Parts: sequence; structure tokens; C-alpha cells
Amino acid sequence: MSFKTVIVNPDLEDILPDFIRNTINEYDVMLKAYESQDFGAMGRVCHKLLGSVLSFGFEELDQFLRTLQDNIRVGDEVQIELSFLQLQKYIEYIEKTYEH
Repeated sequence: MSFKTVIVNPDLEDILPDFIRNTINEYDVMLKAYESQDFGAMGRVCHKLLGSVLSFGFEELDQFLRTLQDNIRVGDEVQIELSFLQLQKYIEYIEKTYEH
């Protein structure tokens, strides 16, 4: 799976590392919730992350989070798993690409 390169607004470049760290930390919280099938907690993390990802230009991350959040609302465990795995791949990508 390949992802688009994110072009970050130059005004936000200084705080991008903090954003990436916070996103990864929130993902870790979501992973624990996923492992215990606490879909409510997963949805709360999605909501929290959705508040900032577009500001930094992470359109794909926004879409993955929205899809996961929608699947959580519907309660479709198969789709929750599939969308969570997509999110997981994207988090791995941003860790390798943007974390310094």
C-alpha cells in the first residue's frame, strides 16, 4: 500500500514533530482499546485526532479515521478490524517518513 506525500504548511513545520509524536501516542491508546475491543474508546481517539489531522495536511489519515469512526458507530466488527489495519499501516508510514 502506498500513500501520498504530505505537504505541510511551512508555518506548521516547527510543530510537526510534536504532532507526529502526539498522533503516535494516541494511536497507542487506540491499539490498547482495539486489543480489548473497547470500541467506544477507539471512537473517542478517532474524534480527538480528527480535530487536528487536516490542519497538518494529512488527508489520508483523516479519511482512515473517519472510516474507522463510521464502522465503530455501525458496530461492524469485521469492518472495524479492516479499517483499523489500514490505519495501522498509515501510522507505520508516518512514523518512518515524518518522525525524526
